[in-house]
This record gives sequence, C-alpha cells and structure tokens, in this order.
Amino acid sequence: MIHYPIQLSAQLSQHLRSFRQHRKMTQQQLAQSLGLTQSRIAEIEADPGRVSVENLLKMLSALNVQLVLEDQQDQSTLGISQLIASPPTQANNTLPEAAGLKLLQASKRKAPGSSW
Repeated sequence: MIHYPIQLSAQLSQHLRSFRQHRKMTQQQLAQSLGLTQSRIAEIEADPGRVSVENLLKMLSALNVQLVLEDQQDQSTLGISQLIASPPTQANNTLPEAAGLKLLQASKRKAPGSSW
C-alpha cells in the first residue's frame, strides 16, 4: 500500500484527480457510478473541501480508495472499522488533537449508488 498524507484540501484535489485518471476513468464515468453529473465531479475535484465527508467517502469508495486516520504522535494507524467499533470520544481521549489523515489504496469495492 502506498500512503498519501493529506493536510490541505488542495492536496486532496490533486489525489482525487490522480486516482481517477490512474483508473482510466473519465469524470463522466465516475459521475455515472455515483449518480452525479460530470460538472459536479469537476467541482469536487477542484474544491473537495466543499463536499460532505459522507459524499467524499462515497467518491473515494468508487475510486477504490480508503480513508485511514493515523495518529502522528505514536505512529499507530486507526482504521475506519476500529473507529466505528469504538469511536473516539473527548472523555476517553482516544484520538489526540495531532491526528492526521491519510489516504490508502484499498481493495476493490463498489460505491453504493445514491444521490448527493
């Protein structure tokens, strides 16, 4: 697996486009798989900070990419399944403030079809 550290939405923009192109998908093809228009995919690629986390996760899934949170303080990786099973809370301080985001290539999956 290759790690792609993301700290700014501008970096995410570059990676979304690169993942789509690497999979030899057009914006139109990606849009169809998600029930969106090509122009909406172009908008998301240009400014991913303006899309909800839920919809970003759907787009990443359609591209066979997974979002993983990594604690930069102790270098342990918290997978999404771990977070769902035991979500971090402020009370138990499971997720430190310094946690960063990484995108990792995931096994092939299909994104659920839904409207945005």
